[in-house]
Amino acid sequence: MDSWGQLLGKMHPAVVHFPIVLLLMACLCEGLHLILKKSFFHHAAELNLGLSIFALTISIICGWILAATTHDIPIDAKHLLPWHRYLGVAVLLTDMAAFACLHLSRYHRDRWKIAYWLFLTLSGFLVAITGHLGGKLVYGVDYFN
Repeated sequence: MDSWGQLLGKMHPAVVHFPIVLLLMACLCEGLHLILKKSFFHHAAELNLGLSIFALTISIICGWILAATTHDIPIDAKHLLPWHRYLGVAVLLTDMAAFACLHLSRYHRDRWKIAYWLFLTLSGFLVAITGHLGGKLVYGVDYFN
């Protein structure tokens, strides 16, 4: 791979934290919307969720390039790479599903609002698991023990 591709891959550790924060802020804002009943928090969640889709896409592209160009993965963690890759894609897909359900809930409020909450919650859990596996890929399997 050319130097531009390698540079793009090496950007993964730097860019991956932005979509994680956006997604977790969307979850937090929706929780605050539920508790405080302020529409501001719902709109903030919608904005964070939409931005996270874009940022996750860039992060996933960089991550897949990094995986193809690096040999720095600790030997005891190499088996985690496929899990990290595909769970990262699952985060993006559940994020997109939550965003779609959010917009569909404007027309069929009850049915799609429940699906939105389920996908948003699932996305939050998946991003935590995926990030944990990413940490193990960088620092080794025993780092968190």
